[in-house]
Amino acid sequence: MMVKGIQVQLCEFVTQRWTLKPRTSISISSLCPISHPYLSLKLLPTHTTPRTTRFSPFRASSSLQSSGNVLSIKFCQWCGGSTKHDIPEGEEKLRAICTLCGRIAYQNPKMVVGCLIEHDSKVLLCKRNIQPSYGLWTLPAGYLEIGESAMEGAVRETREEANADVEVISPFAQLDIPLIGQTYMIFLAKLKKPHFSPGPESSECQLFSLDDIPFNSLSFSSMVVTLSLYIEDMKAGKPKFHYGTINKRFLFSSYIHDIFP
Repeated sequence: MMVKGIQVQLCEFVTQRWTLKPRTSISISSLCPISHPYLSLKLLPTHTTPRTTRFSPFRASSSLQSSGNVLSIKFCQWCGGSTKHDIPEGEEKLRAICTLCGRIAYQNPKMVVGCLIEHDSKVLLCKRNIQPSYGLWTLPAGYLEIGESAMEGAVRETREEANADVEVISPFAQLDIPLIGQTYMIFLAKLKKPHFSPGPESSECQLFSLDDIPFNSLSFSSMVVTLSLYIEDMKAGKPKFHYGTINKRFLFSSYIHDIFP
């Protein structure tokens, strides 16, 4: 067996899925469109550079991607001293360095955890009652807290946003979004009891059949990718674990909106 990378072009971003394939299947020789009512997806050979014909995108430089929002760090979190912005000796990225105590403020990605809940051949979605993406649909998900496992965080977020108690079946997808410093970990889960209702951060909770998922009203690109992969798996007859990277692009003066609260 060997790992095979597949790039999926999806509007303004690209995801890369890694699946285990037999050694006899090493490359993709042709485009393979994925049928979907709202999205135009294509499987591309990994060496192909996907392009968006409706826009004239420019790629963020590596220095912009690596520095993140480091320039917004003006004061030291330990002593309160002012910071300077420089590349420390032996490192490659711009950091905020305290001018008093010399400590370096390192920035690390945040993990978002959530559940894809299956019930009677439907999936549970919540309509967001907060910004960003107010009024759009999402899987119950949110930031992982210190002191809990990824699975515990996903169960907690589901309880907070949908008042639902769930049993986790298995991990389903890990999606990295390097440009905004996030990693999504989504678990397949089932309802322990067929009861759910909106929590404070949701205005509605609803079960959707696969044909009725509101792809044109989903909150984040990670939700679009996760649910598209799930539909693909269901058509194939069995869910499997997916790992991928969502490579966001800057389009003119547009900013990235996939920033979870």
